[in-house]
Amino acid sequence: MFTEPYEISQNALARALNLPPRHINQIIHGKRPITPRTAILLGDLFQSGAPFWMKLQAEYDIDRTRRRGVRLDMARVRANLRPIGLTVPFDGGGNLLTELLDQELADFLRELRRDRTEHAVAVGGDVA
Repeated sequence: MFTEPYEISQNALARALNLPPRHINQIIHGKRPITPRTAILLGDLFQSGAPFWMKLQAEYDIDRTRRRGVRLDMARVRANLRPIGLTVPFDGGGNLLTELLDQELADFLRELRRDRTEHAVAVGGDVA
């Protein structure tokens, strides 16, 4: 519990932050999230910064969600994208986001080359 190293009780922490003791107790027991407002208060009190507390909350939320078995079903993703003419260049061995960004970059560069070619032809210059 984060209050132990500081030798501060939940009640003392609640008083210091001007929050109800139940609020702190619920955070400690995972029944209430650390909100941005609470993160600012905790960050100021412990001189750790609000982002530290928000990151802890995000990691806690991700861990809880993973424990519930949330996973991306790639077969369903492909099936949902197929009717609108999109494909997912992912074979299960790489990172989906990286694969998608690589595809976006390739599409952007292809479009850029096409635009440069059209411009060069229009002005009668060489295509570099």
